[in-house]
Amino acid sequence: MSDLINKREDINNELNIIFSYFKDNNIKKSTPLLDKEGFPRNDLDIVTITQYRQRLTVLQNDLERINQDIYKFLEQQPKTAASSDRKPIKHSTPWSIVKSIKPSSIADNAGLLKDDLIIQFGPFSHLTLDNFEKLPGFIQENRGNDVRVIILRDNQEITYTFNLNGSPLGLHIVPL
Repeated sequence: MSDLINKREDINNELNIIFSYFKDNNIKKSTPLLDKEGFPRNDLDIVTITQYRQRLTVLQNDLERINQDIYKFLEQQPKTAASSDRKPIKHSTPWSIVKSIKPSSIADNAGLLKDDLIIQFGPFSHLTLDNFEKLPGFIQENRGNDVRVIILRDNQEITYTFNLNGSPLGLHIVPL
């Protein structure tokens, strides 16, 4: 388990370097690298950006796999078992906030509340770019499946699992 956590920390550190570079250079994953005439933009380091974008995709996939491995490991552990190699898992970074919940909706029945901070929604986290563009498609593709949502409420991480059973989700979230 500690190996998985260490790998996750290494990946997060490398992702932070990439995100810092993107932020410092006002770049997003979708920033065009060509000008209007179709030539490479001379104000950008095209090679570095391309390499970082490719590495970002690899790291995000690795991070998702490691998070799934950690989740599977934790599910297999007895609830009362204590382990000397456990490290406290740091709070993840929220990427959106719940602005409203429709009464009697899936989100309401699951226990989500207005002003909950979303840390993870299925595979989406602060490390996933274009969350709001991809989330509706994810919800459509996963109708009938269970989805795990991790929120931060009163400085506590809370995990909800609910089924996207075709009823309205009833959840309005906005970016932080």
